[in-house]
Amino acid sequence: MRYLRTNKLTAFGSAILAAFSIFSTAQESFANPILLPPVGQISQLKWNGRLAPLSPPTTVNADLNYATGASPIDITLSTDGTSLYVVNENSNTVSMYSRNTTTGDLTPLSTPTIATGTRPSAITISADGTSVYVVNRTSSTVSMYSRNTTTGALTALGTPTIATGTSPRSISISADGTSVYVGNFTGNTVSMYSRNTTTGALTALGTPTIATGSGPWSVTVSADGTSVYVGNDTGNSISMYSRNTTTGALTALGTPTIATGSGPRDVTISSDGTSVYVANRTSNTVSMYSRNTTTGALTALGTPTIATGSNPRSIAISGDGASVYVANYNADTISMYSRNTTTGVLTALGTPTIPTGATPSAMTISADGTFVYATNFNDNKISVYSRNTTSGLLTAGIGYDINPYDITISGDGTSVYVANRSGNTVSMYSRNTTTGLLTPLATPTIATEIYPSAITISADGTSVYVANRTSNTVSMYSRNTTTGALTALAPSTIATGVLPWSIAISPDGTSVYTANYSSDTISMYSRNTTTGALTALAPSTIATGDSPFGVKVSPDGTSVYVSNFIGNTISMYSRNTTTGALTALAPSTIATNRPWGLAISPDGKSVYALNYSNGTISMFSRNTTTGVLTALATPTITTGSLPWTIVISADGSSVYATNYGDNTISLYSRNMTTGLLTALVTPTIATGQQPIGLCISTDGASVYVTDFFSNTISMFSRSP
Repeated sequence: MRYLRTNKLTAFGSAILAAFSIFSTAQESFANPILLPPVGQISQLKWNGRLAPLSPPTTVNADLNYATGASPIDITLSTDGTSLYVVNENSNTVSMYSRNTTTGDLTPLSTPTIATGTRPSAITISADGTSVYVVNRTSSTVSMYSRNTTTGALTALGTPTIATGTSPRSISISADGTSVYVGNFTGNTVSMYSRNTTTGALTALGTPTIATGSGPWSVTVSADGTSVYVGNDTGNSISMYSRNTTTGALTALGTPTIATGSGPRDVTISSDGTSVYVANRTSNTVSMYSRNTTTGALTALGTPTIATGSNPRSIAISGDGASVYVANYNADTISMYSRNTTTGVLTALGTPTIPTGATPSAMTISADGTFVYATNFNDNKISVYSRNTTSGLLTAGIGYDINPYDITISGDGTSVYVANRSGNTVSMYSRNTTTGLLTPLATPTIATEIYPSAITISADGTSVYVANRTSNTVSMYSRNTTTGALTALAPSTIATGVLPWSIAISPDGTSVYTANYSSDTISMYSRNTTTGALTALAPSTIATGDSPFGVKVSPDGTSVYVSNFIGNTISMYSRNTTTGALTALAPSTIATNRPWGLAISPDGKSVYALNYSNGTISMFSRNTTTGVLTALATPTITTGSLPWTIVISADGSSVYATNYGDNTISLYSRNMTTGLLTALVTPTIATGQQPIGLCISTDGASVYVTDFFSNTISMFSRSP
């Protein structure tokens, strides 16, 4: 087996770059992609082939941006990860959400908000999860709440507030839960409180405040509880204090401050306590310091700063200490850095930023390090990102809908499954067979291996298989035919060739095949129809043309076809219906032009290949005895830009193709005698961004599309 050759990378990479170019120039026109009228009727067909968006029209996954109150300014997560809270400065409220700890999805509580004082500006939660505190900038108070650790709901304490200094801007609680500190921006002080760990009530210390530098904005406590640091926004410094772990009282260090960049806005400490970082909003930098874990004193690193985006307002570090993230308020981005856990030095990732909503103001990271949440001050939303715990890269979206790639539907129409390429998961949905609408299962995902690129389901509905393009494996699952839930087999995977990009199962359920793009082979497996387990045939592979992408088995099970992207051909094979072994036909190939997706008509008389680069469908008749293909007299028909997946309705009357480059589905009627396709009067319908996967229900009533860039599923009804 060999790895992806340069010419394969070049050819495919050029096509993908073209897709992104088209998308970027056309993005404005697809801002509201689904709300189109139904396409024109074709009366002579049993099904006229037209599609109309379902209502709700586009997505079954959670919104990537969750609504908040007005001007969300700070955010925090409970330690157990089940609750998320957002302070809304101009609503004078806290928004409360329950959080799915597996998927990262947020759901507003039944009572979604609770009142604060005037102009709340910061929020913190105790490590035991029983108390939440909010500082109110105009009221100059702390609002105190008890937290129901089961539901996440907040309740104001009997004495709901305690006074602070003037214009408090930040709040922090010690890890042991006994002390709370507030930075008072106009008062140039930190207010110090003891906390009753039973009731959550705060009491000012005998000496209630300690002086800071000018304009204290951020206050943070080290994990070991021995140090407190304050970022002085107008003083361009960090004030450093030792903390009495018994009383909570602070004492300025002998050298009480250290210089920062201009406008230090937020301070964070690594979980190991060896590094401190501050975001400098005017300098557009992060200042980096080593911390003496005995004295708490800070020392600037040899390279003292690293660049950020414009106006960095918030900084967060992952629990494993490997990643640092900075919210750039004026740039509408998050800067992403790797952290050297020995030296504390930060390095920008290869992809240094990721977009946010409007003016990101604060961030929080889940304790397990898998999700990052950012509040967007000017558009009143929370952006959510999945974090790759190896690379530190963030991906917009919740874990179960990250780059949805391929999609399949069970024969009984009750279940839909989506392979999420960057999420390394399968999303599982129940389907309403009357309305076609989808609902995530209670456990909405199941893990795959790396980069799942194709998914298929056995005709009997008992097994689901996923081709994992980077792992070079097939993940194998049993399916509960009542609930639709999947369970990984043991063993859970079987090896393929290099870069398996597609997978197909024979109609009788006895054979499974993968097209291995970089091996130029098909992997062949027998399937145990009782357990669903796969076993490689001997020999286990057969040669294809150059860079096989799509693989399909004919409805009668006697033929297999593979599209060879670089080879510009379709390879044709006869299939031994007893053993599943393949034999190349003579001739063994037929010419196309950069073929990608394949489809075979239900009557087995027609084969269609999407030609990715030139935006056409090659149309072939199939000899149902020999399996040999012959180009139709009119050999091609036009699609949209960069067609990806093609499907045919169960009655054979309609053909649909996703167009990755222009965010549409092309719609065709099919002459069931000749196999010739004709574009419908209205030839396309809009999808989400970069549609890839496509499936149609067996009853012909519903069509579903995975929108790779949007992280959505577009859902359509199909008119009779």
